[in-house]
Formats: sequence, C-alpha cells, structure tokens
Amino acid sequence: MKLLWITENYPPMRGGMAQSCDRIVFNLRKKNVEIHLLHLNPHVLSPKISVSQCGNDILFPVDEDLAHTFHLLNHFLKTYLLQNQCSHIVSFGGYASMFLSPILSKIFDLPLITLLRGNDFDAGLFSPRRKSLVEECLLQSSLICAVSSDKVKLIQKLYPHLKVVFTPNGIDTSQWHTLPADVEHAQNWRKTHVQAGRKVLGLFGHLKEKKGALFFIETILRADLQDNLHLLIVGEMQSEMKDFLLAENSLAYTHYEFIDRYALLGFYPACDAVAIPSFYDGMPNVLLEAMALGLPIVASRVAGMADVLHNTSNFLFEPNDFESCAETLSFFLQTESSFLQEIGKENYNLVQSHYTESQEADNYLIFFKSVNF
Repeated sequence: MKLLWITENYPPMRGGMAQSCDRIVFNLRKKNVEIHLLHLNPHVLSPKISVSQCGNDILFPVDEDLAHTFHLLNHFLKTYLLQNQCSHIVSFGGYASMFLSPILSKIFDLPLITLLRGNDFDAGLFSPRRKSLVEECLLQSSLICAVSSDKVKLIQKLYPHLKVVFTPNGIDTSQWHTLPADVEHAQNWRKTHVQAGRKVLGLFGHLKEKKGALFFIETILRADLQDNLHLLIVGEMQSEMKDFLLAENSLAYTHYEFIDRYALLGFYPACDAVAIPSFYDGMPNVLLEAMALGLPIVASRVAGMADVLHNTSNFLFEPNDFESCAETLSFFLQTESSFLQEIGKENYNLVQSHYTESQEADNYLIFFKSVNF
C-alpha cells in the first residue's frame, strides 16, 4: 500500500486539523505504511520534496485560482507517480484537497479515500456554495472515514450506497502528560487568578460559533451560577463573544488568545473540568487532551462527545438547550472534588484503553486495506 495523501492541514500550519493530520500520518508510517504526503501550501513558490520516514513530504504551492493549481499539480504528478507507484489517494479535509482529490482520482485511476473532518462536513455539505464540491468528493470515494458516529449515520442517510466508517481520534499519552513544573504552574495560576471556593471551567480551542461558547456563558448568567465559577478561556474568540464579555462585569474569567499546545499542560490542571458546549462538531482534540490529563468533561451530548462519554459519569447536556445545560452545570457545581477526581481517573483509563494514537492508526489501517487497488 502506497498512499498519495493530499491535505492543506499539516505542520507548520496550526490548528486541530493540522495536529490530527500529523498524528495520523506519523503513526501510519510507524506501521510501515508508505505515505507520499502532498501538502498544498500557499507559502511556497515551487514544489519541494523531502524524504521522510516511509515516504516523502511534498510542499506544493496552492493558488487562489484552483484551476491553475490543478494544471500545475497534474503535470507534477504525471512524473511523480511514474516514479512512485501509489495505490490510493487520500483526501484529508480542506477546500482545495476535496476539490482536487476526486479529479486526480479519476485521471490517475486510483481509488479515493476521504478522511472527513467535522468542519468539512458541518461547513461544507450543508453550505449552498460548497455542497457540490463536498458531494463530488464523497461520491467519488471508495471509502469515507468520519470522526463521529452521527456523521456516519447522516452520510449513510443521504448517500446509502457509500461506504462510511467511524474512525475516532487518538492521543499519544506518552508525550501528552504533565510534569511537576506544569502542576506547580497551574496551582500558582489558580492562587493568583481564582477566588477561593470557585470551580474553574476551561474552554480551549478556536471558539467558533458552532462551539457554543457564547451560549454556554449566557446560560451561566441566566441560571445565576456565575458566583461559583471562574472561566479559563484559551483560544481565539469571535468578536460577538469578545464584545459580550467586555460588557459583562459579573462573570469571573481569564482569557488568553493563544498558548502553545505543550504550554497548555501548565493550564489544564488549573481546571476542575473542561467544557465543550458545541452545537455540532466532529471529535475535537481538546476532548481527549483533557481526558488524558484526568479531567472531567462538561459537554453537549453531540458528535464525538456523545461517542466517547455516553457510558461515563461525565456531565452531558442536550445541545443548545438552556434548561438541560443549566441543570448539568448546577449538578457539576454541587459535585464534591473527590468525585470529580474519580471521574478524571475514569477518563484517563478510558483514553488508555480505547483512544491511543496507535489504536487510531490501527483502525485506519484495517479500513484502508479493505479498499481494493
């Protein structure tokens, strides 16, 4: 098996999709899957090929004019694929990747595997402007991998003849863990920023509208729970949420626009729980990051959170439902710290037994092998 892996999301790009792509490719290569990773990158002027473990990494310039990009890429791949006989094309999310991959699949007569991330589905398939692009990619695919079971079910409803499988995320707990200095930093931060007796809820990541963060904050205020909470918000916020917080003086919160991923290990332990109040989602990396550090989750019962947390003691509420969210928050605030720690241990053990990055790669490998060349 030799994969031509096409993506716009790969380091040094930032964000959850780049992080996921890096993790999956790295672990498949560790399992001796040869991957020729084609990174569509707007910051390079000409193709650059570097040898990597079990394959090559190719930086290829992508232009706003995708027709121009396609013609240059087609010329490049005619030569490249003669020298490197790839057996499959993998499309890993993103606008350009999902546009180009089905065309290249037909031209080079290679089966297409599409790794559908949450945002591709949520902001693509149901967008009038992008629907045809995403649909073309799905219809050309011999296999579609989705990171939450609700996405699998919905695609099967819309396109019953397509092969769609559930491939949850994983995490490397040998690298993602706290050191004594991280715990000390978190304790000092909490002493400095948080009034005694308040619980700390963390909101991490790019807080787009679908993440439900503003709804969550409004629920805290409407339910009059703000005196018992301090929010630790790390990530980019939309202007509406920024303006709301600036105008609101009764809510205790601390906001950091950006913190490097591994520096977050000094902030996660400051939280009593991490909140993921999404209206809809895929499987956000923050879910497994928090669980792997032994933290409870307060989340909407949707997408990856519903898949991972359905038989646990975590705090789930119905998405975009004020009463359900307020009731769950009240229950969380009344929960003793000792029981929160027990939930955290349960979460850690669940990650270790079901959601390691090696298990994630094995899952992909099983399904990839089912696609005939």
